[in-house]
Amino acid sequence: MTVNTVYIELGGNEGNRFERIHNAKKTIANSGCEIILESSLYETPPWGFKADKNFYNQIIKVVTTLSAFELIRKLHIIESEFGRKRIADKYCSRTMDLDILFFNNDIVKTAELVIPHERLHLRNFVLIPMHEIASDLIHPVLKKTISELLHVCTDNSVCSKVDI
Repeated sequence: MTVNTVYIELGGNEGNRFERIHNAKKTIANSGCEIILESSLYETPPWGFKADKNFYNQIIKVVTTLSAFELIRKLHIIESEFGRKRIADKYCSRTMDLDILFFNNDIVKTAELVIPHERLHLRNFVLIPMHEIASDLIHPVLKKTISELLHVCTDNSVCSKVDI
């Protein structure tokens, strides 16, 4: 049985943001994943749209025997359980967003799943918490470390650690 190392981004800006992320992590841990590392929790402005409330975002590193496709299906179920309603190709406020950022060093490009996440290198709300827990991780497509990607990222949005 293969053990996979995965980085997952959790985020949301509707409802009790802290409670939702905390509970989503518990649900992920009960869905065949062992959380082995967590970034700090960050408050970040919406990316690509305007909203009344900022997002809370966090990155977790997990190990799992699930395949990437099994995992993304479970993550979509968890999003639904937390009230997420998917609107195709549109950025909007949401109760919960769960994205696979990296899955081992795999490169996957299908209609259902793209790994590494195709826009992670453009977003401070991903790069800053990733840098906190995996600054030397090399992006398998861009061939740069998270630290290097953060250094050249043009996203100027402010990501603030949440004191909990």
